[in-house]
Amino acid sequence: MAKYEGGCRCSAVRYETDAEPMMMLQCQCQECQRATGSGHGNWVIFPTAAVRIAGKPARFNRPTDSGNAFAQEFCKDCGSPLFGRLAAQPDGVGVLAGSLDDPSIFRPQVVVYTDRGHPWDKIDTAVQSFARMPPPRG
Repeated sequence: MAKYEGGCRCSAVRYETDAEPMMMLQCQCQECQRATGSGHGNWVIFPTAAVRIAGKPARFNRPTDSGNAFAQEFCKDCGSPLFGRLAAQPDGVGVLAGSLDDPSIFRPQVVVYTDRGHPWDKIDTAVQSFARMPPPRG
């Protein structure tokens, strides 16, 4: 079992987990673009109960296209975006891959909201993609 660790630029917020990722995805929605300052967000989803957080991230709540509540969490000191929490899926917490101490573990399994993507933001065409968010599996 691997240990995953990460945090913000100033180290005021750190996190760790021994759990394996539930999913890794790229999201090209406009909110992820704004939150990351790029063409998409690279998310690693871990089981919420297995993630330990030191420090207190600030939170910005916003609705998603589907009307679900989404909480974007970031460091209040340095502004680094860190976590995403979807109210409809409380068992998983998204960690932005760039906040991991070793972001090389990121391997996207799916790309969502490609209808919001930009030609200059190249994604791997071999990765399964959806114009919007697909329905949950299971």
